[in-house]
Amino acid sequence: MRTSNFFGALFGAASSTATGPAHLTRSLALRSTLVLSLAWVACFSAASLAAQPSIVRVQTAGSAPTSESPQGPGSVQPLTKDDLKGLTADGSKLLDAQIGDLTGQGNAAALVVLERPASSDPSAREGPSRTLLLVARDGQGQLRTLAQNDKIVPCARCGGAAGDPYSYSRVAPGRFTVVTEGGSREHWWNEFHFKYAPEINGWVLHEAVRGVSDTKTGRKKQINLSSQTLGTIKLNGFDPSSLPQVKLK
Repeated sequence: MRTSNFFGALFGAASSTATGPAHLTRSLALRSTLVLSLAWVACFSAASLAAQPSIVRVQTAGSAPTSESPQGPGSVQPLTKDDLKGLTADGSKLLDAQIGDLTGQGNAAALVVLERPASSDPSAREGPSRTLLLVARDGQGQLRTLAQNDKIVPCARCGGAAGDPYSYSRVAPGRFTVVTEGGSREHWWNEFHFKYAPEINGWVLHEAVRGVSDTKTGRKKQINLSSQTLGTIKLNGFDPSSLPQVKLK
């Protein structure tokens, strides 16, 4: 019997115009049955909701909340800076780590800047360039490298009188920025903006800002190079020295 027919029968029977003790007893019994039926439906609904899998909302730094979905075997696990300690097992130094949604797809990844161990070669006065890594967890929870570049961040002594040329990195959904600077009287700076390109499942240079200024005269020059001008330059193969230089003279 359908639920609507069932309740209709109960209401119809209870609203009969017949009178007398027998009918009153029957009417009360039907009303009791109706109350018990409604209680059964409510309990069934609550049990059904309780049986559903738990839902987890994931939100990473610099990103909007992802769609709600149960975590399964292939789900990306959360990532913290403590998880990156294994990257220094070879003696490297962790200079910086920024965690965010690097692909714009709601999954946490990390931008890491590493300083490799100093070389024993006495001719290597300036030391090695730093290594920039993009890392994330795979379906088994293991860290894997998404991209690597050994040219963007110069060595610790490459900033001249200004000191360490690495300034900072910033992560936003689907993109990130690396800033370097140095010099003495002539102060130079670079801003490299990268954007995730789903068609190649990687990151490409979106814009490069290069500038120089004379700290005594106040003269300044800056150039903005877009991807429309530069073409497609992948993160893995990017070398800042391949870009046009900025000079005051």
